[in-house]
Amino acid sequence: SEARAKEDEKRKKEAAMRAERNLRLDEERVRRDEEIRMAEEEERVRVNDAERNAAERKRAEEEMRKKEAWLRREEEAKKKEEEMREMEELTKKKMEEEKTKKKEEDEKVRVKKREEESKKREEEKRVEEEQVRVKKREEEEESKKR
Repeated sequence: SEARAKEDEKRKKEAAMRAERNLRLDEERVRRDEEIRMAEEEERVRVNDAERNAAERKRAEEEMRKKEAWLRREEEAKKKEEEMREMEELTKKKMEEEKTKKKEEDEKVRVKKREEESKKREEEKRVEEEQVRVKKREEEEESKKR
């Protein structure tokens, strides 16, 4: 009976040790499961942040591309506008030069006409004076004959 009591005591101790070991294993498993769950959650958060950052970066890059394209278009429009203004100025300048040239030519023609008319009048006057002299001479000769 004493042997049985010792055996029972031994079995109780073994059962208590097994129960204690099982409890420690369960606690360890719970702790490991919690660590895994936290690591998975951290990974999910990290992936979400990375995806959000990538989307934000992509959006920012797209916005930058649009701005650059807009600036290029603005620059091209300004350049075209400047070219048009320069062309207009050149055309205006050419027209002014042509007007001036035409005025100068017209003035030359007027001067030439005046000179020709003056020469013509002088010639007419000279011819008239010559006729008057000839007539006077003829009259003098006629008067001498008489």
